[in-house]
Amino acid sequence: MPVIVPSPKGHPTSEADLLSDLAAQFRKQKPDYASLFSLFAELAHAAGYDDLHAEFTRRATTSTPTPSPAVHSPPPEAERQQQLGCRLIRERKFTEAEQAFREAIRLDPKHSDAHGNLGVAFAHQHKLPEAESAFRLAIRFDSANVTMYVNLATCLSQQGRPAEAEEWARQAIQLKPTLAEPHRILGSALDTRKKYEPAEAAFREAARLEPNHAEGRFRLGRVLARQKNHKDAETEYREAVRLKPDFTAAWAALGQVLTDLGQHADAVECARKAAELDPKSADYHNSLGVALAGCEKFAEAETAYREAIRLAPKLASAHSNLGNSLRSQGRLDEAEKSLREALRLKPDYAEAHNNLGIALVQAGREEEGKKHYDEAIRLRHDYPEARMNRSLSWLADGDFARGWPEYEWRFKVNKKHKPPPGPRWDGSPLNGKLLLITSEQGLGDSIHFIRYAPLAKVRGAKVLFDCPDVLASILASCPGIDKIVNRSKPGVSYDTHIPLLSLPSIFGVPPEAATATVPYLTPDPARVEYWRQELAEVPGLRVGIAWQGSTIHKGDKLRSVHLTRFAPLAAVPGVSLCSIQKGTGSDQLTDPAVASMGVRDLGARTASEMADVAAVMMNLDLIVAVDTAVVHLAGALGRPVWVALPFAADWRWQRQGETTRWYPTMRLFRQTTRGDWDGVFGRLAVALASAARAKAEGTWENTPEGV
Repeated sequence: MPVIVPSPKGHPTSEADLLSDLAAQFRKQKPDYASLFSLFAELAHAAGYDDLHAEFTRRATTSTPTPSPAVHSPPPEAERQQQLGCRLIRERKFTEAEQAFREAIRLDPKHSDAHGNLGVAFAHQHKLPEAESAFRLAIRFDSANVTMYVNLATCLSQQGRPAEAEEWARQAIQLKPTLAEPHRILGSALDTRKKYEPAEAAFREAARLEPNHAEGRFRLGRVLARQKNHKDAETEYREAVRLKPDFTAAWAALGQVLTDLGQHADAVECARKAAELDPKSADYHNSLGVALAGCEKFAEAETAYREAIRLAPKLASAHSNLGNSLRSQGRLDEAEKSLREALRLKPDYAEAHNNLGIALVQAGREEEGKKHYDEAIRLRHDYPEARMNRSLSWLADGDFARGWPEYEWRFKVNKKHKPPPGPRWDGSPLNGKLLLITSEQGLGDSIHFIRYAPLAKVRGAKVLFDCPDVLASILASCPGIDKIVNRSKPGVSYDTHIPLLSLPSIFGVPPEAATATVPYLTPDPARVEYWRQELAEVPGLRVGIAWQGSTIHKGDKLRSVHLTRFAPLAAVPGVSLCSIQKGTGSDQLTDPAVASMGVRDLGARTASEMADVAAVMMNLDLIVAVDTAVVHLAGALGRPVWVALPFAADWRWQRQGETTRWYPTMRLFRQTTRGDWDGVFGRLAVALASAARAKAEGTWENTPEGV
């Protein structure tokens, strides 16, 4: 923060400063009519009221003054040296200025302005201890000179002494509450000491006094961001760049806070602006890469990271971020190399250990990956992402005893998660109390884990389930559910609550836990009959298909495929493919490459609620889909369902095998190598040909054996 340079004579530099100083001077004197009229005359002159100035001047001269204490007047030569020093400071000749001020002090040891400006000359030469001493002497000889208090506070702050800086900033504020700079220094001192709320108050007062000070608005934004008040921080950063369009640090900070708010496209523009303003800054190119990665523009992010590394080859964070970008592009070998380079540069880099762990797990090297999660947690015990990743590895291993408790860290990762008010249920008997179970994550998770509702019911709960409207009617059919609610609407009352995916940590997993028996969901019989009639003329083996999951799922690019991947299945004789895809991905049905596959579009004909898709499924022979909510719905209905899984599948499908503890009518088709969808759909086609023959021969059954 810059040291304030007073005007050559120590005079105030603005009309507001003049008025405040005149009032302060008058308060120090014994008031009499002469001095009072003199004060009024100066105030009138400062405000531009010439007639009042003349009148008050006349009255001052005709009044009898009260003798006042003698004011120190420096010798002419001392003042000349002081003025010379100030001119040299303006010319940035700090060494010569220092000599001039020293000469002024030799001639007049009590020359407060000379002491103060000598401190300024020292500060510009980075001689901070000497500057501090000079400022203290200036205050000793003129205890009313608020500028010297501000300079001393600034000097102490620059020496890393925030507690003392705070003390002197407060004294400056006492002398002159309307001066913004000591409020800013106070805010910075409090910010450094992590006293964010009073720091915010100080910065807000500074902004009130001087709203057009870009640096002040930036500092206010920064302390708001530290308190996770990202929306208000955004406002302050935007004001900072409006006031100072080339304020590089503010552009970069705005980009970061927009990333935190999930406004990734806007974040990219701000980060790009910072990199353009300072193209030689590796940090700004690195931040641009992070913003681009937030938009899933991983190739562009890679370019930004590589530029950061070119500018600063030892910037470990850029190597780690580059590794993440390469992993997201499926280039795991290159990702591993970049992440290991980050760790070579910074062996105690917890984030790089976590990122390397992810890359290794995705490459099928789970044990190596878990070692890096462990190391990340050793380095940073409360590292939510690493703990979450380790929990997922344990769950995928079937190590539920360690996996479920660790999985609670997911709420630290998801910063937007806000639990409902009230006590969280710990599994103890409820004796008729209202238990609110809250849905979380995707639709598939709600369908998957709603099976735990009967176990909560056994503990004496009246079970309310809060879920998205699209699932309301089908999940209402689950045993143990007393009422489906939507807590975003008024009128929902309960005694205790628990997140849905925390129930397994209380009850365990099947078959040990007696969760609801499959099938545990039942569609509306009237809709089932409607779709029976609608599909009566569809020949052969009726196969429902879905190929696209929710795009907001972080692993969606690994699990979802293009509809054309199902072409080998469409080519199987005796098979009719029926799309039950809804929303994103359904536009692929109009792709010319799909026309020859003869896919019937049922998704567009079903109602918006999943209950209607469930009714359709009851009239299909088989569902074949990627890992989406569709497969959970089919499994919960007890329908035959085949799932096409990526190489590093979601934890719930574990590492190996064609069956799953969760759904007895489900069969898993896994990639044997990363990205090998050809192999998966080739095996699906072979199995489907066998199923089609069984249907033609009348031996196909919609049972586990039939699967």
